[in-house]
Amino acid sequence: MPLTRLQRSREEAELLPGLPVTKRVRRAGTAGSSASSKGKGKAKSAPLPHVAFARALLKRGPNFKPPTPPQQIKGERRIWGRRAVAITNKEDVPDGWSVNEPDLEESDVDGQIERCNERIAEGILPDFFQTRLERYEAIRQHKIDMINSEPKGLSWEVVQRLDELKKLHELLEEEDKEENISNVKAIMDAYRSKRLSFTAGLVTFWSHGKLVSGPKKLNMEEFYALHAKHGAKGFWVEGFQGPKLIQLNYFFSLNAFVPGWAQHHITISIRNPTTKATNTDMETLHLEFLEDTGATTMALFENDVFDLELMSGAPLPGAGSTLAQTANGQKRIELKVVEANIFMGNQPLLPNWVEVAAAVSPKPTGFAPARLSGVWIHHMLFVVSMPDNTQRKHIGNDMWEMFGNLIIPDSSLAIPPEIPSPVSP
Repeated sequence: MPLTRLQRSREEAELLPGLPVTKRVRRAGTAGSSASSKGKGKAKSAPLPHVAFARALLKRGPNFKPPTPPQQIKGERRIWGRRAVAITNKEDVPDGWSVNEPDLEESDVDGQIERCNERIAEGILPDFFQTRLERYEAIRQHKIDMINSEPKGLSWEVVQRLDELKKLHELLEEEDKEENISNVKAIMDAYRSKRLSFTAGLVTFWSHGKLVSGPKKLNMEEFYALHAKHGAKGFWVEGFQGPKLIQLNYFFSLNAFVPGWAQHHITISIRNPTTKATNTDMETLHLEFLEDTGATTMALFENDVFDLELMSGAPLPGAGSTLAQTANGQKRIELKVVEANIFMGNQPLLPNWVEVAAAVSPKPTGFAPARLSGVWIHHMLFVVSMPDNTQRKHIGNDMWEMFGNLIIPDSSLAIPPEIPSPVSP
């Protein structure tokens, strides 16, 4: 049955509420027109795809949620049980056994220590996990020493900030062009006396060792006004960055590991290229890296090299030494070559492992900066970020698959990053 004007207007009102209904202009009936063809019947055409989609959205209403992009899957823990006689030879370990802990974050020091003790009790390569245990116990002791070096009752964020301020104070004693040493002294005293706490999103303004405003949310107009009033020299905004110094390193999705701060952690798998013919998952390390487009070279720790060489039974190929520019000046670093890949579950994104040069940093004595991924990922895979206010980064090997599942945003709705930067973990 043909739709009446009233029925059509109701459908239009349901589809796009608030829009005026356009009246049809009635034409004089002619041969072949709808008027002259009355009663013949007419097949109802299917709604256009975009109309059907809009109707579906209206029916779902507030329950509508855009699809969530897939995340990088690390796998599940496998428990092997205890044995009466420990396995000390790598060749004798059970099939599928690995040194990796997919269910634990590397930064979970207490969890890693507990797991090392469980692994030692299982009796599979206990010496390896004894070395790892000592490493994490040293990290925990470093945190304890940091806390004990300051007055009791301070938050961990304040303790970390004081540790950085002490290092800044030492550097400012050598040279203080901006006349900020009095501010650093006053801020450390305020933290230690608990007159000042570290609260994400709040800042305080200081001038020549005196608090002039705050704590409050940063208002850029007030910032400019105070800066003009008190002068450029000896002016300091505490809380402008996180409690630790930021790192100025210039298909699944990576969420920003700090909300509002578009930095991303990614799990990269590395192997020893010397033993590529015999490498299995047992000789593979799945490590967490900072996905850093500003680092021209991958950065590993000495501990990672030790673990790779121990599990593979061969030294990593060396590529010599080079000088690296750091905040503390130039330092010599060793270059090693590793094989790298990225896994989504048990499937590699790259069909062949990639040989990557890696700079080896000293083993961390505390909560050291993250390993750096380097630029090789951007040479081998599609890496996409979008102005969709999620700070997600999407990585895959099929561009059409990625864009077929991602919602393309309106860039005019993008929100700029906050000032100050969110707190670094």
